[in-house]
This record gives sequence, structure tokens and C-alpha cells, in this order.
Amino acid sequence: MRIAACALLTFAACHPGSDDSFPIVPQGDDTTIMPGPDAAPADASGDSLVALTGRVCVVADLRNLTSGCATVGAADISVQLGTSSTFTADDGTFALTLPGGASPGTVWTASAQGYVTSIVKFGGPNLIPMTTEAIYDDLLLSNGMVQGGGQGAIIGRVVTAGAARPNITATTVPPAAYVTHYDGATPLGWEQDATGVTGVFWVPGAPAGNVTVTLAPGTAPGIVVPVGDQSITFATFDVP
Repeated sequence: MRIAACALLTFAACHPGSDDSFPIVPQGDDTTIMPGPDAAPADASGDSLVALTGRVCVVADLRNLTSGCATVGAADISVQLGTSSTFTADDGTFALTLPGGASPGTVWTASAQGYVTSIVKFGGPNLIPMTTEAIYDDLLLSNGMVQGGGQGAIIGRVVTAGAARPNITATTVPPAAYVTHYDGATPLGWEQDATGVTGVFWVPGAPAGNVTVTLAPGTAPGIVVPVGDQSITFATFDVP
């Protein structure tokens, strides 16, 4: 199926040389929102403008979300944060000025023709994972799925002290149309037991809106994640 190139997900992205990781949700608490480490101080003239740089990381393998970013061919992807927007360079890097900073709940949205819209909560390194419609369509087809209207997906990376965490399961409320899948041996061959060596889980067919993700073992309470129609929300979860 073709994936619509619009949504409301936001993901913080880093520029070359910064730590390639998502905004981390520590032990279920995702309430702290702040400018990423690349943010410059507010303009001395008092206009409250904050300069941000980042990167849209176009990947072919959704098990590896912070490496293998395309270095060419990622130009003209629209990146939006609150009321500010810009477009990427050929390697996916971008810069924008954010008037007045960002409030809790603000998300990055990355969208373009031929790509699945990415959503990431603002905060942390400004790295926005993204993939093409063709790659995501193949993943759905290979796992016997069809994404319907009013549905999106969540792809989460589970870490402990920054390292990928295997043997974690994820459940959601409301439930998704399909069971949670986990990183397997190949880019298309995902499993249904628990996270593997990359610590990544995939919730296909998640209903658009706020979805509560609960990980086991290691998290309480559940973590609320925004899901957009025909989009993928990316997040990192830090568990003990």
C-alpha cells in the first residue's frame, strides 16, 4: 500500500558528530521536554529565537535506527517543529530557527513524497529516523499486514545505560491491529517473542492518537506515545 506523506509525529535529530540516539524516555517519564544539545542560547536581543541543527536519518533497515543514514538522496524532506519548518540538504541535515523554544508535547515531523512520515517527541539529540514507502510496504507485506485508515505505527528502541536491551516485550493500550513484532535475523523477518540484539520493537497498526506503551520487565507506569495516521512514531525507552 502507499503511505500518505503527512502526519504529526516529531523526532529529535542530531547533526554529524553528535550522539546518534533518540530522545530517551527514562523509566516511563517522558514529561521533560527541552532543547537538544545542539540548541544555541536564546538571542541576546531578547527575541527568544533558538537555532537548531539536526538530521533526518533515512534508513533501509528499521532494526538499525541510529546508524546507516543515507549520505545522499535525502534532500527536500520537510521538517517541522511547532510553527517552524525547513527542508533537508542532500545528506538529510537541516537547520531551523524555533521562535520561543518548544513546549511539552511538541514533536518533530518529517515528511516527503515517497517516504513514510516520521514523528518524534522533541528533546535530546536531533536525529529523525525515516524510511521510504516502498521499504515499509515490503515490511508490511512480508509480515502479512495491511495498514488501514486511522492507523500508524510505533517503532521503539529499548536501552539500558545506553546499550540495546534484549528480551523486553511491549504491549499497548488501546491495542494495535496486529501483535507487537521484534527485531529478527533479517530486515524483513521480524519475530513475535521479545526484543533481540538491537533492542527494537514494532507496533504495526497502532490507532492514531495517544497510545500507552508498557514494557516488561522494567517499566511502570506506561509511557504515552503520540501516533499519527499513516505515520511511524519513533522513540527510545530507557529501562533499568
